[in-house]
Amino acid sequence: FMFIQDHNKAQSDQIDSLQAQIENTAGFPVTDPANMRAFLQHQAKKLADMHHDIQQRRIVRLELQLQEEKKKTESYGQAIDSQQQELNKLDLLVGQLLTSQDFQVDSESVPLPY
Repeated sequence: FMFIQDHNKAQSDQIDSLQAQIENTAGFPVTDPANMRAFLQHQAKKLADMHHDIQQRRIVRLELQLQEEKKKTESYGQAIDSQQQELNKLDLLVGQLLTSQDFQVDSESVPLPY
């Protein structure tokens, strides 16, 4: 019987402690159901606001990452374009070289492999 009384006292003390913590956080007594409801609604709004703030930060961070990736892609595209321009110049030079008189070969003076 003493065990049950001790257990009940411990539970009662625990409830009182939790109620005191809630009242300290809420700033008013929460024994009244209307006060408790107001406190819980206030806490729910704070949580919703925090969640919205976290989502907004995540969106901003992702937008910044996207901008960085776009810059990298543009930079790679510019490098590819400049390499293509160099390749086109080389292609023109090779074409000019092959058609110039210095490289015209008389087919009769070149030994055929067969």
